[in-house]
Amino acid sequence: MASVRGASLSMSASDGTLDTDKISGKPENTYILRPVFQQRFRPSVVKECIHAVLKEELATAEYSPEETPSLTKRLSETIKDKLKTMGFDRYKMVVQVVIGEQRGEGVFMAARCFWDADTDNYTQDVFMNDSLFCVAAAFGCFYY
Repeated sequence: MASVRGASLSMSASDGTLDTDKISGKPENTYILRPVFQQRFRPSVVKECIHAVLKEELATAEYSPEETPSLTKRLSETIKDKLKTMGFDRYKMVVQVVIGEQRGEGVFMAARCFWDADTDNYTQDVFMNDSLFCVAAAFGCFYY
């Protein structure tokens, strides 16, 4: 028995052909070029999820420059983890969270992406209280 790149090969005694065993732990190619309709990235459902997380985490939060970096990281990880459990198979989730102090000034944000408009999408939600504002955006990119 020989081993080639993690796959074990065995020689059949009857006809001399090689039999390849399945590689354990590695998914097989499915050649799916479009997501199943039920597993498509749905911006309205994702926005509800983001809104629920922001409302729960930031309802009583006060802006603090020292705590904001850890808060943004925690929020983005929480949102990403919840999105992963929503059944968007074969989607890469990218979550961006921006938190700033509420001073009555305007803020402009923009994003540019190179993606397939048929399968990829994004959504965003804004949360504000007396002390801070938070913009959370989630991008879903389909793996081919």
